[in-house]
Amino acid sequence: MGDNMEYIQIGKIVSTHGIKGEVKAFSDSDFKKERFKCGNTLYLSNDNGYIPIIINSYREHKNMVLITFNNFKNINDVLKYIGFNICIKKDDLPILEKGHYYLDIIGLDVYDMHNKYIGIIKDIRVVPQGGILEIKKTDGKISLVPYVDEFVIEIDVKNKKMIINPIEGLL
Repeated sequence: MGDNMEYIQIGKIVSTHGIKGEVKAFSDSDFKKERFKCGNTLYLSNDNGYIPIIINSYREHKNMVLITFNNFKNINDVLKYIGFNICIKKDDLPILEKGHYYLDIIGLDVYDMHNKYIGIIKDIRVVPQGGILEIKKTDGKISLVPYVDEFVIEIDVKNKKMIINPIEGLL
């Protein structure tokens, strides 16, 4: 178990881009702008542990994320990071009102009140009003559901399950 529980993977560096220290990463978070914001601290990981990095720039390019970090300005500085995972630290994430970190909730299976399977929690966006759950439904479509008591009936982290009350038009 150890240290790994503290981090959640949000992407992976797949190659360099150009010669000025930019790397190309894959990320399936729909909230990339928030994750890769300039000045954010993220962590690169391989089998040897986690290296903190500070994001200098971020842009999107053909479904990929292009970032520079740690003031690296040269391709030779970043070559060694190809294949590394990009992670965020659980402690850097906001605690949601119900007392869960949002890491606890990502990956939970979502059911309605009649125990009908809806989909899986893919990500969660934290906005001033609270949280917004991103649910990937069985048809592959994404629904955004506010993380409020009105909709979120029960969270069972142990059994990886969330029960929501999908009112008319929500999904």
